[in-house]
Amino acid sequence: MAEQTQKQTYTILVVDDDELTRNMYSERLEMEDEFDVITAVDGLDALDKLHGNKINLVFTGIVMPRMDGFKLIESMKEDVALSKTPVMISSHLGRQGDKERADELGVRQFIIRGETTPNDVVNIMRSELLAKRDQYKLRIAPDGPDYQSFLQSFFGLDCKHCDPEQQLPVTLTLANTDANHYTFSIKLDCDRCNQS
Repeated sequence: MAEQTQKQTYTILVVDDDELTRNMYSERLEMEDEFDVITAVDGLDALDKLHGNKINLVFTGIVMPRMDGFKLIESMKEDVALSKTPVMISSHLGRQGDKERADELGVRQFIIRGETTPNDVVNIMRSELLAKRDQYKLRIAPDGPDYQSFLQSFFGLDCKHCDPEQQLPVTLTLANTDANHYTFSIKLDCDRCNQS
């Protein structure tokens, strides 16, 4: 007799006021056996659904009526029951200020529509949900002594041509993926250098 194992399923809350965007992501996610999808039209609708369901990950837009994506995340952080729910942002503008605000709020991934396909989004979500969450973020500031040499070593960049006040921090993320292994990623959020 063959033994059957039940596959883990995850519930994703897709939040966006644009119906086409909401449907595009929810329909793609529903093609995967391990994902159940709930949708919301804005932040207030999302909060209602977060309180009524066990949500494993929130995938939200930013600009929405009644409550935008950032206010949604702030409200989640203030609620003990929701504060640890992972959040990914879907941005159609990809503004640097929005990326920085997302980072400050602890957003796991900042997805720019048009640069990241729905298939890529599914794979990123899968990685986020399967990774254990012992995660640390370190930042190397542009005014630090090792900033230029770090850029040169890891990115092959010489950003001395940039105005020092316009240089952006480098973010290193160290995540525990299982009991004995850590993975790290290095990200330079600099549109001028086309690096991310």
